[in-house]
Amino acid sequence: MNERLTGLWDWWFWHRQLTGELLDALEDGHLAFSPAGGLPTLSLLCANMADTQRAYVDSLETRTLDLGAPEPSAEATQVDDIRSRFSDLDRQLNDALSAIHGEEVNTLRIQRGEEQIPVFILMSSLVESLLIFHGKLSIYARLAGVALPPSWQRFI
Repeated sequence: MNERLTGLWDWWFWHRQLTGELLDALEDGHLAFSPAGGLPTLSLLCANMADTQRAYVDSLETRTLDLGAPEPSAEATQVDDIRSRFSDLDRQLNDALSAIHGEEVNTLRIQRGEEQIPVFILMSSLVESLLIFHGKLSIYARLAGVALPPSWQRFI
């Protein structure tokens, strides 16, 4: 993997470990939790993050980021299903980033709306999406009565 992208991958992977630690604190029954007011369930919150990551992974092949997936993912009923989905997507993301060599990291552009953005900025945006997801996930967990793991207490 390109050295520049390796730094982003390391940052991504560190945050994904945090995701896993909070998933470890959840039970399957927590996935049906919704804070109310028509907000999505915890399961759907995770599915939405997975769909976002899927769009970014696909964009590395198609060179176009399409965040309007026609078929959103089904809600998981088991935490292990969410963990497995994130793990599969992380492998695919690593493979896609590893396929970018040399100067391509500086020249590759991905169509995002009306503009073409460098792949490095695209991946930075994905990391930011994960940070936003973590903020939401921590709020959902607290409202559901789930104790945040020590790493989350230090991080947030």
